[in-house]
Amino acid sequence: MIINGIAIIGGLNNEELSNLLTKSSNIVVLGAYVENPVIDCVIINMKQAVKDAIDYLFSLGHREIGFIGGDIIDKREYYFRKYMKEKGLPINENYIKRGDYTPNGGYKAAKELLAYNVNLTAIFVVNDSMAIGVYRALFEASLKIPEDISIVGFNNISISKFLNPPLTTISIPIEDLVETAIDLLLERTEKNRKISKKVIIATELIVRNGCKEISL
Repeated sequence: MIINGIAIIGGLNNEELSNLLTKSSNIVVLGAYVENPVIDCVIINMKQAVKDAIDYLFSLGHREIGFIGGDIIDKREYYFRKYMKEKGLPINENYIKRGDYTPNGGYKAAKELLAYNVNLTAIFVVNDSMAIGVYRALFEASLKIPEDISIVGFNNISISKFLNPPLTTISIPIEDLVETAIDLLLERTEKNRKISKKVIIATELIVRNGCKEISL
């Protein structure tokens, strides 16, 4: 069986990638950076995405910013810590909680966060699914969004604009990621390109009603 090209969503380890290279030399990975010099990849500008979220909260006067990440530490947490430090804002470990990327995970993480931090004014959540759980936890704690706490999510899933209030979030251009990956494969299969490409796609901050300006 001849495989002309392979598209992969998410990261694979070196052994898995090496195994795939025995089946085809035309491989593109979506959503994860790949060091391998013969494999293409398409990633989002994670550093800029986190910067946009924190800059926006900072412009609204927020300094006590919490973070709810996934159960595996990823670049969003890395850049959150890095950029908060660059802003001169201390990293309070009680302000950082993790979940399993589901609404229930966000709910539990927000419960833990609220148990420690009475001065929190904003939370950056690494995906919108967890942000849904955060909304629920804040509602149960009689805290209003954005009057008491502002929320910024990540991914801009379809339900985000239907939350109450609509969620401010980072939008990932999925169609552009997929289209770019297809173009890269076609360059390999039809134009016989040999040199790998690493493509970075920009994200967009979607401002809705989930955040509020506060007095410094």
